[in-house]
Amino acid sequence: QYTLTVNTVGSGSVSKSPNQASYASGSSVTLTATPASGYVFSGWSGALTGSTNPRSIVMDGNKQVTATFTENTPSIEFQFIIFDNYENYQYESGTPSMYDGYAIAEELDIYVCNPTQASAIKGLAASGKEILCYMNIRDMDIADSDFNPQWALRSQYGDYISIKNWLNLKVVDPLNQDHRNYLKQIIQIRRNQGFTGMFLDCGIQVDVPTKYTFDGSPVNPRTGQLYTNADYVRDTVDLCNWLKAQFPDMYFVGNGFWSGSIYVRDPDAHQYIMQNLDIDAIFSEGMFGNIYGLFWSSGNWKYSVDLLVDLQNMWLSRPGKQFVTYTNIGGASRYTQTDVGVIGLERAASYMYCSALLAVDNVEGNVLSLHRAMSQDYVQGLFEINVGHAVGDYYRTGNIYAREWSNVYVFVNPFTSTQSINVSGMGLYDESGNLKTSVSIPALSGLILYKTPQI
Repeated sequence: QYTLTVNTVGSGSVSKSPNQASYASGSSVTLTATPASGYVFSGWSGALTGSTNPRSIVMDGNKQVTATFTENTPSIEFQFIIFDNYENYQYESGTPSMYDGYAIAEELDIYVCNPTQASAIKGLAASGKEILCYMNIRDMDIADSDFNPQWALRSQYGDYISIKNWLNLKVVDPLNQDHRNYLKQIIQIRRNQGFTGMFLDCGIQVDVPTKYTFDGSPVNPRTGQLYTNADYVRDTVDLCNWLKAQFPDMYFVGNGFWSGSIYVRDPDAHQYIMQNLDIDAIFSEGMFGNIYGLFWSSGNWKYSVDLLVDLQNMWLSRPGKQFVTYTNIGGASRYTQTDVGVIGLERAASYMYCSALLAVDNVEGNVLSLHRAMSQDYVQGLFEINVGHAVGDYYRTGNIYAREWSNVYVFVNPFTSTQSINVSGMGLYDESGNLKTSVSIPALSGLILYKTPQI
């Protein structure tokens, strides 16, 4: 009688058939290795070698076998099918845009997650599995009954996609000429579609034309080392300036990378960007995403009121920017829908300044993400700039803030509930041209009314 000892390395188990304490000389035992979730069986060692599973062993003496399991980290290839129109987490009719073999990422934040859990799970979906998902669900309930695919891909970029395979992402070298030419081609396509403005945030910092490996931090291919903030900012500023020079008649706006952690938390990087970035403006396209989405935008509102100075110095002072139809390198036409369409400068600027008003007048109010990091005195000083004037104390008694511009009034509701205000006798119209006597402002939102009918 001989004994068979089985050990494991990593997460998994091994079954024996037959399962006995000892075995007669010459008998055969079948070993089956079963990896735990997220692991794969990588091979046998000891009395067995190789990776055949199951595997039989002949008992001609006492035997010891070790099964090794390793984490499963499959490479991924995507096919993006992006539907430009969406509502209530459902596909709408229309022809999708297909992007085969590459991915569009924003701010290096892409990972796979299980929609029934709140945590990220990397590398567990089977290769070739079709995945229906919605991106930009970071703050949503991903177990929502109306949206519950088996897996979801999360990112700051917002579109429905269907993913056929897997892809690993790598940060692009901003100086790579092939990459630059590819982005130039994409912008030319958007221009031919009638767009006159481009947001340089979605897609410029990932290597979109090729398959590659994703690193959590950008790697400089010329040095093989992680990019320093200074190098990456310098090279990406150079890329943006190059793209702007290729299309001097288009209006280029930078956000995402610029208004994120490097832009705000690294004063030297911020100063370099302000001194060397030669595009038209720096602020968020998120302000255009929804007329009531004042606080639903990307991180501009909570990162730095220095963006208000950018808006004044880099945008308001330039003529001809009053109406621009925007898109981005990601390709969705979401900036041409009814409530965004051809964007007036006053709307964009008003949203930003009224957001900052909350930092001044409601320092301990509800929208904590906005004002905790802001200095009241600093923000107050910004309003010495001629950007319209506050209506006065009429709405301030209810903490509904209003700011008057040449053609519009912008109202801001900092409360977590809908608020109604009386505008009778003010001669204000909504976007449909209706004269208003009262309006309701959704929670944590803004509302624009016009001094003259727009239709």
